[in-house]
Amino acid sequence: MQSVFACLLSLTLAAVTLCRAQNVLTKQEAAAGWELLFDGKTTNGWRSPSVDEFPDECWRVEDGFLTAPGGGKRLSDLGTAGTYRNFELSFEWKISQGGNSGVKYLIGDFLKGAIDQRKILAANAQPGPNSVFVEWARGFEYQIIYDERHPDKDNPKTRAGSLYEMVAASEAKPRLPGELNQNRGL
Repeated sequence: MQSVFACLLSLTLAAVTLCRAQNVLTKQEAAAGWELLFDGKTTNGWRSPSVDEFPDECWRVEDGFLTAPGGGKRLSDLGTAGTYRNFELSFEWKISQGGNSGVKYLIGDFLKGAIDQRKILAANAQPGPNSVFVEWARGFEYQIIYDERHPDKDNPKTRAGSLYEMVAASEAKPRLPGELNQNRGL
């Protein structure tokens, strides 16, 4: 694998937020060589899967969080502009009720064959004004959902905290919608 993405945020029609408003490295993290991927204020260092720019029609910075509100004509993953090897990822997240998202990693070369682009059509299965363009990259995904109100709750390998469809999550339950969760070690 030529390169590895440390973080790719995946969106599936619901709101997800990542990182804190006052997002800074501690002195110990900086001394240990950690790199801050999101500053809590700007979209610097983040991009779409298919073009080297931030997909602002799908994502925004709101109250110190990267937020994907959903409901638009386009849905897109969000990837780091940099590539990383031998990394440990630490991140914080919160989800909305019914939310479904994730953090993908070990994506490989982001622009060479790892992108799926599809149209989700309106209920009548015909292209039209209600069609939504969806863009995402394939990779390992740390599942982020609100288990109690999502169909994936019935499968241990698709619940919050699982390695999506591969490894079941631990017994630890994520916090309620709107509450901050912390994860480390991907």
